[in-house]
This record gives sequence, C-alpha cells and structure tokens, in this order.
Amino acid sequence: YLRFGTSGVRGRWGNDFIETRARQVVQAICDFLNNNDVPAFVGAENLAGKKVVLGRDTRRNSDVVAGWVAETVLANGFKLEMADRDVPTPALVFYETDVLPETEVAGLIIATASHNPPEWQGIKFNPRLGYPAPTNVTDFIAFRINELQLVDQAGGSSDIETARSRGLVNGFDPLDAYTVWIKQNGVGNKRVPIDFDRIRVFFADKHVVVDEMHGAGRGYLTRLLGEVGVRHTVLHAEVDPELGGQ
Repeated sequence: YLRFGTSGVRGRWGNDFIETRARQVVQAICDFLNNNDVPAFVGAENLAGKKVVLGRDTRRNSDVVAGWVAETVLANGFKLEMADRDVPTPALVFYETDVLPETEVAGLIIATASHNPPEWQGIKFNPRLGYPAPTNVTDFIAFRINELQLVDQAGGSSDIETARSRGLVNGFDPLDAYTVWIKQNGVGNKRVPIDFDRIRVFFADKHVVVDEMHGAGRGYLTRLLGEVGVRHTVLHAEVDPELGGQ
C-alpha cells in the first residue's frame, strides 16, 4: 500500500504510481479537507467549498498527474487555483498563504516526486497554513488511501474546462509577486532582510553562473539578479523531463 512520507506519496511511474492510486491519494486528501469521518485527534477542519492550490514540477507526466488531481478535487466540491506553469514549492506556499485570503484556502497539492529520479512521480500535500502535512494528518490520509484501495474506489472526476467556464478554476503564476515579496524582506516586517545594495557592490566586478537544472525554480533567482544588476549566465533553463541526463 502507498504510504506517506515527508508530506507526500512517491513511486515509480506505471509501477508503484498509477492513475487509480493517484486519484485515491487525492480523494483521501479531500476527505481530510472536507472533515469526512476524520477522528477528532487528527484535528481536521471542515473546509468544504474553499480553494485548493495546485502546482507541479517539470518532470515527465507532472501535467498528467496535475490533471488527475484537478478532476478529483473539483469532484469533491472545491474551487481550484491551478498554476499555469511549473512552480517551486516555496512560491506555491507563498501564493497559498500570502496572496490568497486565509479564509478562502483549503490547502496545497503539488504533483512532484521531489528529490527522486525522473522516472518517479508523486503527490505532496500542505495544509492551508503552508507547512508540510504533519504525521497525524498523513497517517489518517494513508489509512483512508488503504481503505479506498480495499474497496477499489478512486473518487469522482469533474471536467476541468467546464469548471473553468463556471469560474471554479483560476490560473496563476506567482513569479512576479514572489520576487517582489523577497525584495520586501525586512521592510516593515520581521522577515530576515536582504541587503541588495551590498550584493550589488560585492558582485560589481564578478560574474555569476546560475544552473537552473531544468527545474521548477527557473526564472526566480535570475529575475532577482537582473533587477539587482548582477551580471549572470544561465545554464539548463529549458524544461527537460530527463534533466539533461544530469
């Protein structure tokens, strides 16, 4: 049976990770968010009808998995904030917690296998306050996944485009807002400040090489370096599900 670890489920595509199991994972997450027969000690809230933020990485089939997630989430009565492109986890958490109103958010689901090889896939879940799902939550979700497997149920499915036409699906790209947020670190808030003037002076006679490794973080550091005025060269900035053989 699939088990959660570090807030997510991961497996080899077509072997441990298949469509039915993926949809069962999402259905179990939706059961938690809807507080559907969740024991009191787990600490669930009834977040029915609120927004689920959905992101993905650049590996092969992440867009396919994101589609399965979207269809199952919509079938469970949630609205959807669906990333228009691959987005790194910190930027997704930022969008979930700092862009969307707290009262409108149910949680964050990401189609990613994190650090695993390119042939793997996965689904990661963060509750509405942005932190990785704690053990009491993932234990319940894993238990519900196993129940769904035993009775061979995979949850419902709703058409994404029909939901979009009804205003239930919204696209987003947090790149601009996230880089502005980073530049405001320590300005009227308690976040660790970043001294961009000092960075600019230090690198004035230097050249920075940024290896984006074909990943979801593409464009973030380079945007900040460009705005600060640091000369830089970018490697592996294009999407490549095989990670260029690296």
